[in-house]
Amino acid sequence: MQKNWYLIYIKQNTEKKIVALLKKNQIESFCPVNCRQIKRSDTTKLTYEPLFNSYLFANLKESDFSIVERIKNVLGIVHWVHKPAKIRSEEIEAIRKFTHLYRDIALEKSPVNAGGIVNTVDGPTYSINRNIVSGKRNSIKLSLPSLGFRLIAQSETENVLSEGLNIFTNQFSEQL
Repeated sequence: MQKNWYLIYIKQNTEKKIVALLKKNQIESFCPVNCRQIKRSDTTKLTYEPLFNSYLFANLKESDFSIVERIKNVLGIVHWVHKPAKIRSEEIEAIRKFTHLYRDIALEKSPVNAGGIVNTVDGPTYSINRNIVSGKRNSIKLSLPSLGFRLIAQSETENVLSEGLNIFTNQFSEQL
């Protein structure tokens, strides 16, 4: 049987425990982490928190569903149109790269599009395996059509397209 990436719904703040339990059961999982910079009066602190609260990704065969659903604090596998929602591996890799390159990532809802094509995106756009990456002023957006979200990161440089976007596209294409 072929493995696919699925979205797992879990109790809040149990991400690390569930990732460890999945690893113990030899199931590959991914919990994207957002590095946020918090400024206090005299100090700056970096915090790491899950990008998608109460969700993580698992690379499963359908026969693994029962194992996952028996894990404590797993509420279920997310379904779309009465079937477990499959997430394209290209989107998982795009999330990995984006979270590695950028901090203070914000989530923005966008229409879910099973075909993976985004109709409108502001600013100059690039497509990486049907994931739309756009840059405008000091921000860069990554569209994830099958999840119905866009990841948005701010860049300190004025020219996001020549620096951040090219770094992202070059590093992502090296993996393919």
